[in-house]
Amino acid sequence: MAARVRPRVRRSADDRRDELISIGLALLSTRPIYDVTVDEVARIAGISRSLLFHYFPTKRDYYAAVVRAAANALLSAAVPDDPDDPVDGQVRSMVSGYIRFVAHNGQPYVALLRGAGSENDWLRTLHNETREVLAERYLAAVGPDEADLPRLRALTRAWLAFVEELTLEWNETRFVSEADLLDLIVDAQHSTLRLAQRRLARRHREPERRALAAAS
Repeated sequence: MAARVRPRVRRSADDRRDELISIGLALLSTRPIYDVTVDEVARIAGISRSLLFHYFPTKRDYYAAVVRAAANALLSAAVPDDPDDPVDGQVRSMVSGYIRFVAHNGQPYVALLRGAGSENDWLRTLHNETREVLAERYLAAVGPDEADLPRLRALTRAWLAFVEELTLEWNETRFVSEADLLDLIVDAQHSTLRLAQRRLARRHREPERRALAAAS
């Protein structure tokens, strides 16, 4: 069924931009980003193609705004229910929100992640920015020792890459239930955190080991 054309009304520039982005998001839920045409977006908005380019100088600018809106929606979903919860509770609620977003917004999620591996620098940059926000959110929940932060940050990015690939596969095949997917991801996070904590404990024991060796 063809998308409904909206009646044309006078709007502020910000309202019109938001409307055009919302139309793009709705279309993105059914097709890849480059199958969303500015002609169709303009038609649904009840404006001319040239007016759309008044708000977005190029087609790439429009695509970037739509995918960024999808990324922001993902970030809004992947938040702890309560920042005062224990670490496990915060991480579990963050991952649960992440999975719910993927379950209901598969195509925008694919647009954000699959585009990151393409030749489009703007998509790759947007993907990296989104992953970095998620990493910082996770690290804020964990509260790592400052000395171990670089190592845990690297492990966190590796864990997030695992999360992305696993959820992309799940989005296509639903190879496990949503609850099982949540458990898989959280278990992997526990392993990542334990790895970092063991390394930190070994480093803290090193001065004592050296002192004992020197005294013997």
